[in-house]
Amino acid sequence: MLWPAFDRFLVREKTLPRGRLSGEELNLFMVLDDVGLSDEAFMAVETHLDDYENRLHDALVARNKYLMSSSTQLYKAMRDGDPDAARRVLERQVNYREAVRNVNDEYSMTFANAIENEEERKALLRTVREEAYSRIYRPTRANRAFDAAIDLEGLSDEQAVAIEELELAYIMEVLPRNEELIRLLRKTEAKDQVNRGERMVAMMSGDLSRGMPWGGGSNGDPDEEKYRDAMDRRGELDENYIDRLNALLTPEQQEAMPRRGRGGGGGGNWGGNWGSEEQRAEMMKRFDTDGDGELSEEERRKMIEEFRGGRGGRGGRGGDG
Repeated sequence: MLWPAFDRFLVREKTLPRGRLSGEELNLFMVLDDVGLSDEAFMAVETHLDDYENRLHDALVARNKYLMSSSTQLYKAMRDGDPDAARRVLERQVNYREAVRNVNDEYSMTFANAIENEEERKALLRTVREEAYSRIYRPTRANRAFDAAIDLEGLSDEQAVAIEELELAYIMEVLPRNEELIRLLRKTEAKDQVNRGERMVAMMSGDLSRGMPWGGGSNGDPDEEKYRDAMDRRGELDENYIDRLNALLTPEQQEAMPRRGRGGGGGGNWGGNWGSEEQRAEMMKRFDTDGDGELSEEERRKMIEEFRGGRGGRGGRGGDG
């Protein structure tokens, strides 16, 4: 009969997007379409698709049923101003949401392990992470800066190679930081869902002692503090690499770079001209060997060679970033 399969499709299409946790909304059928596997790899994965569809359907039905049935309990807790009762309901709701995410986690690895080709396996897992954790894997300021720099007119071949190698160094350094962010986000996201709901109910009853349900701040949660610190460190890494990128460009090329976005300090270009005045002075001291206040082609070439060797600037694998 086709009806059960069609019913699973409808439940998946209509209710999967209602997720609130990273990875809860993930649709691995769409991921497989996006990643473009070879016929051999897809055939290896295909043997697991029915199991995935059934497991995901069961988890979605259980989640949807509890979310619906618990709405009256949550409303009663809000009406009575009982944040503790609300917390109990919210914690169970989150448990059902995590069960959906866990199915996606499990079958992401099942699909990947079925693929023999290492590059295709990595491509699948990379796409899964980008879809499931978009708040971590969306383009960073450094990503956008590298994209803009490589498209600049008038780049020399030497500059283009140096930019590409610096970007590769950035990617290699940011990957483990993103993995750390995923680990911390998974620990904090569920708790944050519960805490926000609890604080909302408490606030509606006039109790502000539990904090506000919106806005920033970690409300004393150590895991949330660790997540924010890790995000800050990744932001510092971006700044370091943007400084190094600007050092590879001429002042005219720096002026042609797009305006800085959020946190750009007044709308200057990416990193300004050579970053800060202090950084510019440091670069000039190191590479302006004839002391004329400008870098000649030979001086700039030596600077590029040093950066390509991983010794120039902060944030590289051997630096202090």
